[in-house]
Amino acid sequence: MNDIPKAFLFQIGEGPSTRLDRALTNLLPDDLEISRSRVSKLIKEGYVTLQGKVITIPKTLVHEEQVLEIRIPESTTSHIEPENIPLDIVHEDAEIIVVNKPAGLVVHPGAGNYTGTLVNALVYHCGQNFSGNQDQNRPGIVHRLDKDTTGLMVVAKTDRAMHSLTKQFSTRSAKRVYMALIKGGPTIPSLLVRNLKSLEIEPEEIFRIFPNIGRHPNNRKKFSVVPTGGKKATTRFKVMKMFQERSLSLVKCWLETGRTHQIRVHMDYIGHPIIGDQLYGQGQQNIHSENNKIITNFTRQALHAGHLELMHPMTRKQMVFEAGLPEDFQQLITSISGG
Repeated sequence: MNDIPKAFLFQIGEGPSTRLDRALTNLLPDDLEISRSRVSKLIKEGYVTLQGKVITIPKTLVHEEQVLEIRIPESTTSHIEPENIPLDIVHEDAEIIVVNKPAGLVVHPGAGNYTGTLVNALVYHCGQNFSGNQDQNRPGIVHRLDKDTTGLMVVAKTDRAMHSLTKQFSTRSAKRVYMALIKGGPTIPSLLVRNLKSLEIEPEEIFRIFPNIGRHPNNRKKFSVVPTGGKKATTRFKVMKMFQERSLSLVKCWLETGRTHQIRVHMDYIGHPIIGDQLYGQGQQNIHSENNKIITNFTRQALHAGHLELMHPMTRKQMVFEAGLPEDFQQLITSISGG
């Protein structure tokens, strides 16, 4: 652990007014590796004063010649219990760790899932060497996968990595590509006839879905397309293969935004829910083998994050990671194709 001084005193120089959290992030020495998210957390917890008064609102504007003080407490050991859960590690260095998450593994502790998560496994593997986060249950987590979605995730091990990766995901420079098995066979004519307002067709028969997503009005566990409000969400997809006379299709999905359940909600919106999805589809009722028997041993959404592209936080080199379809997904495709 770095020997971090307890307090820093700064005077704002010439220039336009700016947010308190942004100003402090820029003023603190780079070698401390203090991310803006951690600065924001310290402000909210009362560790920052402006002109001698405690300020707890990160977006407070600061002006030239004003004096700031920030106290940085020593890092404390996380309360998260380390657990010896096997990890499929694709890449690891001093800044980041990339894992291939299996189905059934929750990413971080939360209501009803305080142990047995990916974070518990990472704390066991890496010790307490994770970047700070506004939520102590999510150290190092910059993006997530649903419990029953498989595939690649990158986790930050330092504040520098946290800051860099958070920016890459928010600016969409980090790329994520998913494979999904969906109900039906979307084609240009079949989707155009539905006259969906938030659907466009790009060259090479790539579909772009962009309705806003918000909480479902009647089911708090679900999200849905909302006519007003919500958050911007954009998914692009291309049909890679159709099975059984278009009753099922394998599609490749590109995320332009990263909303909760985004692909699952968007595919349901266009009338082609993900196969096996217990929340947005009809679960295994949608899955039929070559001889038309319902496949009942695949009880999760057929969704896999197989491609991840990002810039390394320290070397600034572009990195590309690939993870093939998991065994149960591969077996499912074999069953429906009669292989």
